[in-house]
Amino acid sequence: MPIKINFDHQGNNVNKGRNNEELENKKVNFKLLTVFASVFAFIILTLVIITIFFGYNRSNQPEENGQTPTPTPNINQEINSPSNYATDSALLQIEQNVDKIEIELLETDLKEANLNLPSLNMEIEFED
Repeated sequence: MPIKINFDHQGNNVNKGRNNEELENKKVNFKLLTVFASVFAFIILTLVIITIFFGYNRSNQPEENGQTPTPTPNINQEINSPSNYATDSALLQIEQNVDKIEIELLETDLKEANLNLPSLNMEIEFED
């Protein structure tokens, strides 16, 4: 929309007040638009942060869908069918040797009581 400028007989702009009002209205509209856009961006950002935070918390919780969890194997289960090597004389001899070494380690005193730190002479004099 072109703006018409009317001049009076002295050369003064007759529409000067009206143009200033239009310019001020545009400034006010721009300020309102900026405020609304800022508030909208803040709300969107807050919602995204809340969604991310609560989304990660939900993923760490186990799902309750009615299924039972997979059972974990028991380490101390009885062996029903022993290996062919369970009665092998060489393996039984190795097992006995390992048991003897374990007993010796348990009975050995690893602390050496007869090893003491030497006494230190703390009276040291330096010559100048």
